Formats: sequence, C-alpha cells, structure tokens
Amino acid sequence: MLIISSDTEPVYKEHRKVWLSYMNSNPSIHAYFIQYGDIQQKLENNTLWLTGKESFKAIITKTIDSFDFFLKENDYDFIVRTNMSSFWNFEALMKFLNELPKEKLYSGFIGNHRGIKFASGSGFIMSSDIAKLLIDNRNIAERVGIMDDVDIGYTMNKLGIPIYPGRKTDLDSKEMFLNHKYDPNAYHYRLKWRDNEKRWEEPKFMKLLVLRHTKSS
Repeated sequence: MLIISSDTEPVYKEHRKVWLSYMNSNPSIHAYFIQYGDIQQKLENNTLWLTGKESFKAIITKTIDSFDFFLKENDYDFIVRTNMSSFWNFEALMKFLNELPKEKLYSGFIGNHRGIKFASGSGFIMSSDIAKLLIDNRNIAERVGIMDDVDIGYTMNKLGIPIYPGRKTDLDSKEMFLNHKYDPNAYHYRLKWRDNEKRWEEPKFMKLLVLRHTKSS
C-alpha cells in the first residue's frame, strides 16, 4: 500500500500520524508513504523518498517510480495506491482482495473525465503484472497531463485493460460522518471536507474510524 504524501497542506502532518497508528497493523500488508524531497532516493523507515518537487503534475511520475522501486524489491500480489485523506479497513480489504484475480487487475471506484473512465486516485488496486505494464508504458501515462488517476485510466484503456469496480465511501463533512451508517464490509473511506477551512477536523474523525475498526476486529 503506497500513500502519496507531502507537506503541502498543514493537515497532512496530522493525517500522517493517524496512518502511522495503524498502517503496519496487518502482517499481509506493507504500507509506505511516497514523498518527494531534495535528497537521493532512499527507503527510510515508513517512507520512500524520491528525488523531486511536489506538484499535482508530478504525482503520476511519483506513483510509477514507487511502483518500479517496490516491484524490484518484492513480489507482491497487489499494489494499492492511495492518499493521505483515506482510511482503509484492512480486514475488509483483505476479504475483498481474496475475491479478486491476481492477474490483469485494475480496480477502484470508477470515475469519468470527458469520456475517460478511470479508477479513483484516492484508492486504486493493481495486480503486479498490471503495475509492471504501467511502468513499461509510462511514456503514454506521463504524456496525458490531466491528473494522475485519469492519466492511468487513459493508459489502461489504450492497453485494453478494463476496470474492475471497487467501492469507496466518501465523507465530506463532520455532519455526513456523524450520520453515516457503519458497514463492516466498507474497506475504503475518503475523508475530505468540502469546506477547506474545516479540513483540520479530518484527522480527528479518521482516528475515530481507526478506533471503530480496532474494536470490531
């Protein structure tokens, strides 16, 4: 599980603390932040540092470079690419993964950008062979220039890889969170408030999700 990380928003520091509280709780899942810095590429504790500068445009390159790094290091069944404002119920995720094929898989909540279907960048899943296919065809993905998830969706379509539908629970306010009905099979939550001035609240509610799923497992 690779978490696109940066210091571009103050709230991300708190998101990181929440991630650190549970990201290594399942022995079947190896979770790492992927982040740019003015340093040489290195894996340091829970973070893969890549040489570069953070930007929306650079997320596609950051993603592909991190895929390349980890697939050279280990033979994983799946790669999950997610973001700081997401929470994952690992028990439900593993149940979902056990139902999926380990080859030719590209899965996530399906979006559509001007006719380009894509798996949401807040959390998509790839089997290792498809992640390697993306690496080998990065020249296509990096030329699209829309947004990382759309760029990947465009590339997968060009290569004839369909999207296997995934699930995502979007919570965009405190009120929506408090009114949400708990679902033990929900494996991916996205907590990003519509009101940017209240985004500082997000980590508090992410912590509540961690506690809820810790108690239920």
